Parts: sequence; structure tokens; C-alpha cells
Amino acid sequence: MEYHLQIRDGFYRVWSKHTCGKSGCGWVLVVDGGMKAQRKICGAVKSGARVFEHSNTTLITGCTRHPGDFKYCRDHKNEDTPAVSSTKLHPENKARLRSAKEKGRHYNVQDFTDSVYIIEEILGTRHTKKGTEYHIKWEEYAETTWEPLKNIPRSIREYYEDTGDGKLPTPRVKESIKQGSTVQYNLVWSNDGDLPEWDASRHVALETEALANNREKRACNTRKDRDKRQNRHTCGIFIGCWPCGVCLLFEELYGSESISQVYAIILGNDKVYRNILAL
Repeated sequence: MEYHLQIRDGFYRVWSKHTCGKSGCGWVLVVDGGMKAQRKICGAVKSGARVFEHSNTTLITGCTRHPGDFKYCRDHKNEDTPAVSSTKLHPENKARLRSAKEKGRHYNVQDFTDSVYIIEEILGTRHTKKGTEYHIKWEEYAETTWEPLKNIPRSIREYYEDTGDGKLPTPRVKESIKQGSTVQYNLVWSNDGDLPEWDASRHVALETEALANNREKRACNTRKDRDKRQNRHTCGIFIGCWPCGVCLLFEELYGSESISQVYAIILGNDKVYRNILAL
């Protein structure tokens, strides 16, 4: 990731200053998105955010690292996150959640959000012969389930027990990486008071990945589609060029090829932003 960012920043430093005699160069931006150029990324969907400073917007990217042959990257295999793998849930609970979800959409296929479930709120607890169970409201699901203690991330469980508040605790910023006019934040769900809290209220949130996935129809028949169903992927790439053919910007898309995300990417390029202000 470090070398990728260095190459990307070096590319921008060289080509963002390009001007030539071609009509429109420096003022007319030709853009396009490619949905086929995707890569697998970590399933920790709430553990990363990208802030576009010029448009004052935030995109929840989740962790953008490649997980290899696993669902989660090395950093998130054992780290607390609200994203719970479907392999931990009882088959009856998974069936109930999928059934409830299918009633609210116009197609009968499974998407990635069926293999990772996001805790939205702890509604309560109960004690059974098998131990304590937690009543969980899952993000994007109207159906709730009772889950054993082992399925609830420790930091989220401890926050609920200490405060009585079932909502998720505020994540903390583990790392921030400056990329031009954008900042990528790596978030952790821990009680480490030495880390600053993430303040999501400062920026306008773009469309969530779960909402985008619910609107996207997929036919999960090929090996590639089955991989998308079981693992999280980027949405594709977005490219912008001057009329002379020089590529000015290229970015990965997360969640969906939404207009708001494309707008934020375009304004995030300093050259384009300065030209817009000069109009």
C-alpha cells in the first residue's frame, strides 16, 4: 500500500501540471468508469473512511487492504470490528435474515452483505443454559437475532455493559494517510483512550455500501460472481483525461459508481479544483 501511494502521488505531481496546445486541454475533463477492474478487499466494512476535503464529504470505504485467500486482512483477523462473518451465525439465524432481506428487494440472489453482517445495536441480553445471549439489530435488516457472547466483539460488548448504551461506540483513528486533498482514515473499535475519536459529523456522508449493494442486481452463476458474493470488492476504477489523451486522475470506486462519489473524486484533484474556482 505504501509503494502504491508513492507511485500514485508521483504520477499526479508530474501529469497534473500538463498543458498543451490541444483544444480543451487543462479545461475539459473527459471521464469514464470501468466496473470490470475490481479487486478483493478486506471484509472490515466499517474500519476505514476517506475524507474529500474540497467537497466536504466522507466515504466509508472500510479497510482497503487485500485479504489474500481470507475474508479479512491480517490486521482485522483478530481485531474487533462490527463486521461479523456469516460463518459465526447459527444457520437458522442466517436463514431468517436472508429471508427478511429478500422480501424487500426485487431480485432473489445473494450479495456480499449476506456473508458479513454489521452490528447496528445491542437491544438487550438474556441468560440461557448455554450462557449469555445478546439481542442484535443488524444494519440493513429489520429482523433481529439472539447471538452468543462469542459472536459479539469484545470492545462493543464491554461498551454496552459499561454504559448500557446499545449503539455502537465511536470508533477511534488508528492511522491517517494524506493523499493530495483527501485523507484516508484507518478506524479501530477499541477502548484505547490514547487514540483520537473519529468525528463523522464534520463531513457529509456519501451513500453506504450496503445501500448500493441492495440496488445492484447480480446473477451469481459464475466463479467470479460467487467470489463477489463471498468477498468484498472495490466497485471498479474511475479515470479522467484531458482531450489530448493525458490521464489526469484515476481512483478506485467503493460501494457504487454513485454521482456523489464521482463528484468528490473530481473535486479532490487539486488541478481540476483550482480550474473550477477560476471559472
